[in-house]
Amino acid sequence: MKKIISVFLFFIFIYACGTPEEAEKEPTINFAEIHSLIEDGDIIVKRGKGAVSNLIAKNLKERVPLSHCGIIVFENDTLYIIHSVAKELSGRDGVQTISLEEFLDDSHIGSVFVSRVKLCKTNTISKFAKEQLEKRTPFDYEFDLKSKDAIYCTELVSDVLLKSQGQDMFKQKTINGKPVLTFNSLLDTTLFNIILIK
Repeated sequence: MKKIISVFLFFIFIYACGTPEEAEKEPTINFAEIHSLIEDGDIIVKRGKGAVSNLIAKNLKERVPLSHCGIIVFENDTLYIIHSVAKELSGRDGVQTISLEEFLDDSHIGSVFVSRVKLCKTNTISKFAKEQLEKRTPFDYEFDLKSKDAIYCTELVSDVLLKSQGQDMFKQKTINGKPVLTFNSLLDTTLFNIILIK
């Protein structure tokens, strides 16, 4: 029974990464303002709307409840986000791109943060993110941090930051005996400047 509950909770965690859920009436987001403040290689993290994202936040029990993250990339005057999502959510499995507008559409106002590495050793964050995109690494339904055959959203960001900065910037939490990466690691002001909060 405990194993069934564990599998169920992790299955729900999968669906929280980027699920478009019930729309709420909220103030309009000023995309021009956001575009002017963010840079290539910034990390974007949010709390999605709806019951699934709420369940993720409840299970992680972090100081700031969040449910998804990705890496901002500027290429040929185009901005997009590289993230990892389950096929059931987007029609494509694993590492893929999404527009900023789509990413923010499923976000609570007041729960979107853009984090920039404080002491960035190299300008290669987006380069390594694009390498993961080219590999089309599938989504990690097992949430297995040891295997790199598949990858979930925070695992993607963690791996890219480790490769580009040579430093592990993520803390872990254990849920049902399995270590998972925490979203609030991206709000650690000893490692990141918080550039934008919307």
